[in-house]
Amino acid sequence: MKINTRLILMVAALIALTLTLISAIVFYTYRANLDANLRKLAESESALIREQVEAWFRPYFTEVQGAAYAAGVASDAKADILPLLKAVLKNHPDMSDIYWSGEEPYKNGGFFIDASGWVPPADYDQTSRAWYANTKKQSGIFLTDPYLDMITKKVVV
Repeated sequence: MKINTRLILMVAALIALTLTLISAIVFYTYRANLDANLRKLAESESALIREQVEAWFRPYFTEVQGAAYAAGVASDAKADILPLLKAVLKNHPDMSDIYWSGEEPYKNGGFFIDASGWVPPADYDQTSRAWYANTKKQSGIFLTDPYLDMITKKVVV
């Protein structure tokens, strides 16, 4: 092979290698930026949707707060709370459920009163559920992030 041909092949290989490296750098840089931008967009969309959900729930808060107050006052008469919870649920057909539970796990003799009439299984521990743990971190009404309901298998807040 002539030296000119070798030189041309070497330069062509060097150019191909350089273009491949530049392409890889551009690809990974663009991908990282795209991932970061998509993450930011998803976070802002999620925040917007959360605000809309909270705005939709605000009219319910007063009634739910009243039920919570009544539950606190009638903590010795837990059976008296069920009709109140059922009334709140009946007044708001968009709500799938409303319930009240104590701090002691149901499986250890605690209580869990559900307006829909659902009775937890004997080994149920509401304190191990994410919605319970997050609620205990703050006071007042707490809207959870969407999660899969154990009973209905639907996404709820």
